[in-house]
Amino acid sequence: MDTGRIHWRGKRYPSIRDSGIPMIRRQHTRGFSLPELMVTLVIGLVLILVVSTMVARQEDLRRGISSANELANNVAYSAFVLDRELRNAGAGLAGSVNWGCPLAVSKNNGQLLPRLQPFPDPFGNVSQTYVVAPIVVFAGAGPNGSDVLAISAGNSALS
Repeated sequence: MDTGRIHWRGKRYPSIRDSGIPMIRRQHTRGFSLPELMVTLVIGLVLILVVSTMVARQEDLRRGISSANELANNVAYSAFVLDRELRNAGAGLAGSVNWGCPLAVSKNNGQLLPRLQPFPDPFGNVSQTYVVAPIVVFAGAGPNGSDVLAISAGNSALS
């Protein structure tokens, strides 16, 4: 009985049975045993735990770096705005003969300065009477004894 495979052109391939070597019958495996599955599940769970811990730590690190960068950006922007305002202090008031004079400001027949009520917190200790000056420092008038800067600018009508 010929047990070799047949090539598509009709030639016969020799098989292992033709060589005279005795064949060992293998028992068919029917999947994994229960202990093998349990060990595999434990290894998988440990790997998932390790990877999730690493991802959580990486996310915490990323958040820390991101918040530090955001803080640095906010500080840089605040410094930029303060610098711009201080450089523009007194714009439109240059050479003004009114420097040092108290301001009496009204809008739509409503008095704005001097204020009739104190400023809202945290500026409640700031004087309600303003004078024409580029920068006025109210020492100790802010929260916890900090200083308050009042920066003024005008238009060409005050020059």
